[in-house]
Amino acid sequence: MKRLLFLLLVVAAGVGAYGWYRGELPRWGRAAKSVIDRVRSGTPIALAPEESAVQPGAGASARIPDDALAALRSDDASRRNAAWEQLSRLYMNDPAVRDALASHLDRFTSAYVLSDWRDESVAELVNVRPGYSLARIADRRGTTIEAIKRINNLNRDTIHPGETLKVLNRPIEVFVSKREFRLWVTYGGRFLKEMRCGIGKGNRTPSGAFVIAEKQRNPDWFRPGQPVIPAGDPANELGCCWLGFAETQYKGLGIHEARDGRGIGQESSQGCIRVARADIDFLYDFLPYKTVVTILE
Repeated sequence: MKRLLFLLLVVAAGVGAYGWYRGELPRWGRAAKSVIDRVRSGTPIALAPEESAVQPGAGASARIPDDALAALRSDDASRRNAAWEQLSRLYMNDPAVRDALASHLDRFTSAYVLSDWRDESVAELVNVRPGYSLARIADRRGTTIEAIKRINNLNRDTIHPGETLKVLNRPIEVFVSKREFRLWVTYGGRFLKEMRCGIGKGNRTPSGAFVIAEKQRNPDWFRPGQPVIPAGDPANELGCCWLGFAETQYKGLGIHEARDGRGIGQESSQGCIRVARADIDFLYDFLPYKTVVTILE
């Protein structure tokens, strides 16, 4: 061991002298010191992570398969959908890739799922018959009237026999990562949309599974033992929309607008989840009653 250490010191001195001659002493000196420190500590001499030939400089993007990203843009629906499923699993299972992957998945769902693009592999195409209504179609397929109208660009509540409507017919779920201040929506277990959020101060937002039991636009804000703050009042923290959870041991929890974007990316509320105005509009329109919201640490 001593002989090996002596030889390494000689090599390090020679390397250092050469580095001095080249004007690169700091870099060569660090490398030599790293080797010597590992020998002294009994650590096997191998490349440290920061010296590895495979640099993490590629970051999280290196873990996203290029072939799947290419398939997501394919003209072949089966290839697109297979990539959607694969990348959705990666997004949900690996928090490190979410920032890099979200924009790709969001472009896909905006183009093929949340638009009026007609593709029976991602949604049901309903041929309207006499007696059909938006409420009947939505109820039987577990979606909402608002979602049907948005996807099909309808600005009316009536539909007519002979029309064909694209209807989302798979379960919608919501997940919230408190650590990341991130909320995402899934459709049939696949990524649908992501948004930033705010949560409760001092860990007041509990973890667990909750169910949406109340939906209200322009809600009044009721606070225990205090005057009601009406909708539209600048002091009303609920904003334009309220999605209330069924009461468990926790009361008064739900998702609402972050007024003027306040508190997004922060622990800022009394326990509720806050999202931007455009995002709460989306959630209000697309989340049916009984949607499960899973809050993760």
